[in-house]
Amino acid sequence: MEFSLESHEIAPYIRVYTNLFPDVAEVLEVIYEHERTTTKDPDAPRYFKPYRNWYTFGRVTDTEESSYQSNSEDPNFISQKNLANRIIQGRELIIKDYCKTYGVIEPEGSDFHIQSAVNFGEYEPDFEMDHDKSIRTESIYGIQKPLAMNYHTDFEIKKMCRPEVNFLLTCNFYWNDDYEGGEIVFYSSAGLISYKPNAGEVVIFPSGSPYFPLDGDCYFHCANAVKKKRKYFSRNYLMYNHIPTEEMLSLESAYPRGHSPRGPDSFYDSLFNQLMIDYSNDTVSVHPIIKKLYKKYASDEKITAREIELFD
Repeated sequence: MEFSLESHEIAPYIRVYTNLFPDVAEVLEVIYEHERTTTKDPDAPRYFKPYRNWYTFGRVTDTEESSYQSNSEDPNFISQKNLANRIIQGRELIIKDYCKTYGVIEPEGSDFHIQSAVNFGEYEPDFEMDHDKSIRTESIYGIQKPLAMNYHTDFEIKKMCRPEVNFLLTCNFYWNDDYEGGEIVFYSSAGLISYKPNAGEVVIFPSGSPYFPLDGDCYFHCANAVKKKRKYFSRNYLMYNHIPTEEMLSLESAYPRGHSPRGPDSFYDSLFNQLMIDYSNDTVSVHPIIKKLYKKYASDEKITAREIELFD
């Protein structure tokens, strides 16, 4: 099946691709059948592994280590393999188009590559982070929206002070939209942007690397909790060899993971959830290592935390 690349920007560097999977209902049937079959019999022929727990908010499956059934003629195996191949082709086209649109160039020694596995993730309905409401997303109607996961970057900031394979672009395929909530919310220096993808859409955005975008902005995102039904999507990443600057190398021991520096940011004990939003004061706080290395967050000025709802 040929892919139709249609896209639009919903915020700087955040792009939505549509119409790549006009048969998204059939795609969902492949996902549902895999879930039903492997739940009943984990050893049944399949191209994707049985689902496993994914942190506390959902489950995930992927194609790694499934080559032992590479010659299977089972219909479920064949349909899953065909879908995986379509996702591989689609993500390559989308990432290539995005890089051309925004001028993403591979620096010397960075070795751009897309992760090999294809995956399906799901958010379980009614799971909410057990946190104070001050870090919950607020809609324009003043309703607190509970989070399934906190604000973070896929780029692992805790690894930025040493040479590591890390994340440059995040490319998510969304397979259904028949659930309540579940919006992806982005935070950058421009503020908060909330978006609920339609079934079959693909959203691609910066993973949080200090090397893209080059204006010193850092893109955080979170996921609002889902209600009624599960949310299904596939995560894809453009990876690269992160080569730290001298400044980054010098900070390796300054803020190790788990360290809580004294001062106003002392309540941060992790570099995974690096962002906290306090709606009572309309302020956003970030970890001090981010303030040092992302120039748009270097100011001590208060940043107003307001969410913008997007509608088609």
